Amino acid sequence: MAGVGVETVVETDMITDAVQDLASIQRALATRHGEAFRLLERRIIGLLDDTSSRPRIHILAGGVFVAQPSPETTAIIRDARALGVS
Repeated sequence: MAGVGVETVVETDMITDAVQDLASIQRALATRHGEAFRLLERRIIGLLDDTSSRPRIHILAGGVFVAQPSPETTAIIRDARALGVS
């Protein structure tokens, strides 16, 4: 009897990097003062509570999937960097 095997690879490096960035940003926000920083902090908390903000999955050739952070996650990281928080 012949068997058929399928190998699937899911690359999660971008998700891992984004989670590490968010953790670093949240730690840095603890020492910052001002409305822009509190708004950023609330956005991070909202992101954690939002189940609809899911990662995007891209299918590449050869059974490789790449997980990309949600657009909101990317926007929070971008806005934090613009405020000098990283």
